[in-house]
Amino acid sequence: MQSVVRSLLTLSLVIVAALPGFGQTDRGTVTGTVSDTTKAVIPGATITASNTQTTAKYETVSTETGNFTLTQLPGVYTN
Repeated sequence: MQSVVRSLLTLSLVIVAALPGFGQTDRGTVTGTVSDTTKAVIPGATITASNTQTTAKYETVSTETGNFTLTQLPGVYTN
């Protein structure tokens, strides 16, 4: 009976330890604010992120407050 309890406890610990790995993703988000040298925000600015390995481009436009968000950018993994 004790070995069954130990086995279940060990299995439970392994499962709990593995859970954070399922929260990982290969996507990302870039956020920021576009401003000039006087720190004044720039609305309507085009922001482009480029993947130099795939030549993929991701674009957005800054809001009225100069903020922008590029979401779901795929990561690039090299060995």
